[in-house]
Amino acid sequence: MKEHVRVVGDIVRKTGDSGFLEIECEKTARAHELGEESGLFLAPRVIRFDPDDGELDIERLSGLRSLGHLLNDEDKRLPSFVGKAGCALAAVHAGLRLPDDLTSQLPGDWSTSQAPSCFLHGDFTLANIFVQEPTERLVILDWSSAPILDSPVTVGPTWFDIHWFLYYLYQSMPLKPRQRARADELAETFCQEYLSRDKLGVTTELIESEQTRITPFLKDLVHHRKRERPWFKRVPFLMRQSLAYSRWRRFSPGPQ
Repeated sequence: MKEHVRVVGDIVRKTGDSGFLEIECEKTARAHELGEESGLFLAPRVIRFDPDDGELDIERLSGLRSLGHLLNDEDKRLPSFVGKAGCALAAVHAGLRLPDDLTSQLPGDWSTSQAPSCFLHGDFTLANIFVQEPTERLVILDWSSAPILDSPVTVGPTWFDIHWFLYYLYQSMPLKPRQRARADELAETFCQEYLSRDKLGVTTELIESEQTRITPFLKDLVHHRKRERPWFKRVPFLMRQSLAYSRWRRFSPGPQ
């Protein structure tokens, strides 16, 4: 069942599958508590969840600008907030918990993965991370999961959120050489700030060694987004995505 979102006064109302919304409700509520406890980020409060009508009301936060907008505007604060996003994600991985009956594993067999398992954000990108003006607090929204997963995933290896963010960072950057170098700098900032707050045993070597495991998900993402475009825009889109993928694959986080 497709989720629908609309703004009703000071709330954001989501309607859809009750099972999916229940998980999003619990993740959002716990994320709000975790953000307040850590002081590293802000997540909206849950106002109401009605499983019978399939409705979830959450707080509408004002004055938000996404990190994607900061990137497009060449805002000088972007590196600082990318670093804060890395710190916040480490806190989420270390502290987010859900009841056993709401645990949903990332699809696939990860028994050979060396990365620690944790509760995931599920769609950690520049589009879901915001700066709240004028407080300049970091805000994280959309605690469901990436649409291509077709289920409200809650648990998986740490690398999923890390590389999901890094790939989106590379595919969001312009193609000029100067911006390619800037993408590497931002990716490095994100990784090092994540590692500075990590409590699960993640290392630079682990981030690099687990990188290719996310490739099947990225392929699904690209094909999904390709189908959303008119046929005459698909080839240029695929070329840009191929370049972004190769740049992301060449990235290697530096020493801690």
